[in-house]
Amino acid sequence: LRSAITFSETLAKFRSRDARDRGLDHA
Repeated sequence: LRSAITFSETLAKFRSRDARDRGLDHA
């Protein structure tokens, strides 16, 4: 469970960062 939660949090952070980079890149 802990591993899954940590993985989910890391993935969410990675997606958020990717979205930010894309947004800045498009803007």
